[in-house]
Amino acid sequence: MKKCIILLLLFTVLASGVFAQSLTRNWGLGVGPNMVQTSGTYDGSDWNMSRFGTCVFLFVGLNQFVEANVGFIFKNASGITIDGRHTSAFEGYSSALQAGAYGKFPFMLGSRFVFFPTVGLDFEYSLESDWWHELWLRGGVGADVLLGQRFFIRAHVLLGYAFPFGGDPTLDVNSSMGIQGKLGLGWMF
Repeated sequence: MKKCIILLLLFTVLASGVFAQSLTRNWGLGVGPNMVQTSGTYDGSDWNMSRFGTCVFLFVGLNQFVEANVGFIFKNASGITIDGRHTSAFEGYSSALQAGAYGKFPFMLGSRFVFFPTVGLDFEYSLESDWWHELWLRGGVGADVLLGQRFFIRAHVLLGYAFPFGGDPTLDVNSSMGIQGKLGLGWMF
């Protein structure tokens, strides 16, 4: 009985069009907002910083399951909380080069819409010497809306956790968490 149920489920998945998406390669350009909370300790005090920014990126779909991306990220820190007290004395800007790779599992929903859960890694290399670099583990969902035979709009919403390293050692940066959105225009070839 269990074998029959497993075979029925397998047949249903295969017949549903989950794997109907061809192995087309694609590329595209996009932009998106990001919001990050970073924490650490400084001189015995806990600190927490909010950074808001924008990313500009290029993505390349190597096949239907793997996507690589490179980009530039700009973040603005407009305040810092030390031991629970907000102070606006700190302002800082940071920019970083970003590169990453994501796995995804696409589901065709109709003839013009593809939905996919996604998970991957991003490395952000800070361009300022006193800021830190970050290795991000991100996951979320994305969707493609096909505009014709070749063009499509791609959107992502990604949640992430970062492992910071480098930068000013007196800041003792512990971790970063955040959300990132991406919206791009792509072309299949």
